[in-house]
Amino acid sequence: MIDSDKQRFNLIFSGQLLPGTDKERAKRTLAAFFGLRDTSGVAVFFSGKPVPLRRNITRSDAQRLYRQLRGVGLICELSAADPSTSAPTAKATPTPAPARPSGPRQSSRSTQAVAAKPRAPLNTVAPKPTTAQSSQPVIRDAPATKQATSDPLPRGKAPNLFALRPAAVPLNPTQLREATQIRAFVFAGAALALCALVLAVALRFPAAPAGQEPLGALAGTTLPGNELVLLLEGALLLHERSGLPRARISAADLGFDRFSPPLWTMENGDILLNAAIGEAQLRLQRCNLEEASCYTFSLETLDSPVIAIASSLLGDSIFLLGEAGQLWRSNSAGELEYTAAVQLPWGQPRILSSGGLLLIPAGDGPMLGVYRPDKQNFGQQLDALLVMPPTAIAAGQDRLRDVALGETSYWALMAGSETAPGLFQLDQQWGNPTRISLPQELHEPFLIGWRDKLLIADPKQVIIQRVAGDGLLETPFESSLLIQERERWIQISKQRSMMRQLGIGLPVVLILLCVAATLLYLASYRALTAMPQKRSALLDPVPAGIHWLPTSTHKDRAVTQMGIVLSLFSVLALALFASLKGWPPAIACLPLVFACLYAWSELRRGRGGHLGLLNKHFIAVDFDGRYFYGEHSLLRGSATIALAPGVVLPVSLPALPNLDTTNIAVERYTAIHKSNRIEILGALWLSHHPWMNAVVAVVAGLLLSSSLLVIIG
Repeated sequence: MIDSDKQRFNLIFSGQLLPGTDKERAKRTLAAFFGLRDTSGVAVFFSGKPVPLRRNITRSDAQRLYRQLRGVGLICELSAADPSTSAPTAKATPTPAPARPSGPRQSSRSTQAVAAKPRAPLNTVAPKPTTAQSSQPVIRDAPATKQATSDPLPRGKAPNLFALRPAAVPLNPTQLREATQIRAFVFAGAALALCALVLAVALRFPAAPAGQEPLGALAGTTLPGNELVLLLEGALLLHERSGLPRARISAADLGFDRFSPPLWTMENGDILLNAAIGEAQLRLQRCNLEEASCYTFSLETLDSPVIAIASSLLGDSIFLLGEAGQLWRSNSAGELEYTAAVQLPWGQPRILSSGGLLLIPAGDGPMLGVYRPDKQNFGQQLDALLVMPPTAIAAGQDRLRDVALGETSYWALMAGSETAPGLFQLDQQWGNPTRISLPQELHEPFLIGWRDKLLIADPKQVIIQRVAGDGLLETPFESSLLIQERERWIQISKQRSMMRQLGIGLPVVLILLCVAATLLYLASYRALTAMPQKRSALLDPVPAGIHWLPTSTHKDRAVTQMGIVLSLFSVLALALFASLKGWPPAIACLPLVFACLYAWSELRRGRGGHLGLLNKHFIAVDFDGRYFYGEHSLLRGSATIALAPGVVLPVSLPALPNLDTTNIAVERYTAIHKSNRIEILGALWLSHHPWMNAVVAVVAGLLLSSSLLVIIG
């Protein structure tokens, strides 16, 4: 195109450079400007005196050359040319400069040489041109090749050519593959070790899921002043004679971590119960509640934990029933006197001392075993009392679950293996049974004698049913201490349930992350194996004449749609939890929201890039300015991703990887090879592409929000 402005300019350089510009690189750039192989011929331009680089050029050419040279750090000036020399001269094709042995093929616009040495103006010490050369312009651009001017392909926007840098491609792919394998194995081993550690911590909390722990009393007894004591796993609840709450004594107050039945009151007001510290074995303890002190009841080692206690009405004998069926007789000081073996009860462990005999429910039928407590024949079974109310047998309640001794009668709790329990009142001879209708379903009931009344408690329920001495139901016994203990248990239950869920969920998540990381490293290994390991040709200076292919709006629309989906997903999750669960769960979703916003920004950042053609070569530039410049045969990819050694480029050309070459000369382009998804994933991972950052951010945000939701409950 002919410039309509007839004014001509000279391009002047006096050796000045922009701050931060490397002088040696500036010399190499200027040498390439004149088509020279070394920098010795351009030393004259750095003498500090103004030297014309181009004479008598048009305004557009002057501005273009000024911008290009300033982009590489050279400070030039434009001065108006002498009108006497402004007439245009005949064009001549410059002599091509020798090609670089290792660099890319140079373009005609900026890399074809104009002389073997720089052509200095007349007022410099540069060698004088020959007669043939003096008839030509001092420096003129060579005409572009026919292919470059007649190429019908649309052109796209070029990148900042002076901000490009070659992609880092490993010189020794074998070592990098081995390092990749080692990293994969190390990461897998670390993840498995972390899983084992988390599982070990989770097994430290063997509690049942939420709602399965005992919420009610586990045992009860009556103090000498008719005060009621209820035993829970972590505390003793004391109530006055009227039933009003008096005090709570925690296990920690007595120097223990947990309590366990049985619970028995001695004549002096001390109580006997099982207690332990941590996971140690339960030991029978004798405690004084007024002084808040305890000590081990028997210094002799018992073969098994005690599950039932009774005391003799005459003397100070204490009878203990062991978990393995042992029956011990001890004095009040804890000294064991006699031992015998008895049959264990089917239901609640219980010993009744009545009429100078010991009554223990049998384990194989609705009867009570009668045992002798005396020294000569201790533990000898004399007889068995059948407890068979007709209505109970008809209802399938054919076994004794628990028994209790009242002031004028006996109480029997009958049950079957598949039937609900039923309560019966019997006379002193265990006859004339009367059925007592219970108002609520009981799961694991047991009986507590209190004053002239009977209490029916259930570890799964807070409310305790109260029955009068004549068999009439009274209002349930409700204790504020028991209700507070239930709320405390619910909190502990949630915490233990959370620990169990984390103990199960975290190892699964870690294992999945381990598998994902291993697959990423294997994909990287696959990409290293499949992709050609070649270094990019250096672009110093960047050749002109690159045909930059246009970028389509297809991937931009796809990224925008993905960002909208991520934003809507996070906002909907936030609104849903805020409306259903309140603000604490909504706040727990904030990491997911921020992760989605960050992922959107990374998706937008990673969509950039350029793909250009130059003769039989191509140049792929990624989002960060890394480029690969080489032959078309090295280009691989899919319909949306183009891969070059060290460069991942999102593309949207129709027909990639089978680019339509009808408008491109065959010698300029070779069809790229297909790459499978594993190779593409590995290349994304190796190049630290922002799209991988987006995926990792969303996964991390989802895991963090899920963990916070579990912790908040």
